[in-house]
Amino acid sequence: MISYAFRLLLAVSLALPTTVFAYGDGYDSSSRLRINGSTGGASSGWSSGSNSGGQISAATTNAVIKLLTSGVRGCQRLDKVYRYDCYGQVYGQAAGQLAGNAAYEQARIILSDVERSLSRTVRRNQDRRAPQVRMGSQQFRAIRADALPSAKTEFIAALEQAETRLLRSSAGAGDHHIRIAAALNSNKLLLRSALLFLPLVV
Repeated sequence: MISYAFRLLLAVSLALPTTVFAYGDGYDSSSRLRINGSTGGASSGWSSGSNSGGQISAATTNAVIKLLTSGVRGCQRLDKVYRYDCYGQVYGQAAGQLAGNAAYEQARIILSDVERSLSRTVRRNQDRRAPQVRMGSQQFRAIRADALPSAKTEFIAALEQAETRLLRSSAGAGDHHIRIAAALNSNKLLLRSALLFLPLVV
């Protein structure tokens, strides 16, 4: 039953219109967030936005889904060695959008754990000889080219674990956690599709 519902909600979530990720111009009009801009007050650089007084809402869920799907696709505009820092920042932003909203606390923790996993991957494999690159208002660090296959494997594993945790924590959240899990599954499928072209594309 859960499997059927997950597949159905995945199809619905992929049909949702996506917005251009904020790295193009530093601003995502759908979520009203400025990435590393002057409007955020948190020390991490992410602005939490408005969270409807700590309630589950379609608007909040849709905004997070759009950040996750269009954000990861936006990262693929970068050279492959810079993408994992970009992915981590996407997940950090998505978690930041849920900050302060108790109804989404479990989802925020799970997304933050994905961001931390990516941060560890980048720190462990950073190519310190490569310059940082900028897209929009964001800067990204490179990892070593020889670390790309393992970085992808680790990211996919983190996504799979996060999906499972979101589905298990969906009680009381309606279909909202399931829909966020579907967005993670979309990211995972996008990454796995690139594996078909290894070693030419990583």
